[in-house]
Amino acid sequence: MEIFVKHLHSFLAYLFLVSTFVSVIYAVSNYRKNEYSSTQFSLAKLAFIASHVQLLVGLVLWYINGWFSQLTSNTSMVMKDSSLRLLAMEHPLINIIAIAIVTIGYIKVKKASTALEKNKFNLWFYLVALLLILSRIPWQRWIYDHM
Repeated sequence: MEIFVKHLHSFLAYLFLVSTFVSVIYAVSNYRKNEYSSTQFSLAKLAFIASHVQLLVGLVLWYINGWFSQLTSNTSMVMKDSSLRLLAMEHPLINIIAIAIVTIGYIKVKKASTALEKNKFNLWFYLVALLLILSRIPWQRWIYDHM
């Protein structure tokens, strides 16, 4: 089961990263044109949904892998080891913050009345969330697991 959850977590990460990146590109290209397409909104919604499902799967994986028990039982050891700290604390915490930013951005895009506002919210909220998530991905572990 752990392998399935890991693969699902990775698949959702790819889905989120691609949909968020393309959504940001759309926002940049449509910003000057003052238009907001249904495709762009669909990409923003896909990133929103993928991020929330990714969060649930990630929390399950975090518990299955034992990061929660390591963190609660031996906090000082986890905090001293940078790779353990990344997986047990930094990755989940920063990604939860990024998902909250995506959520706020998605709600603001839905409520915005003009294409300019929609593009502005889509661009800045999704870009910040994307950068936060990219900063906390355990790249070596992720690449090694997929080779």
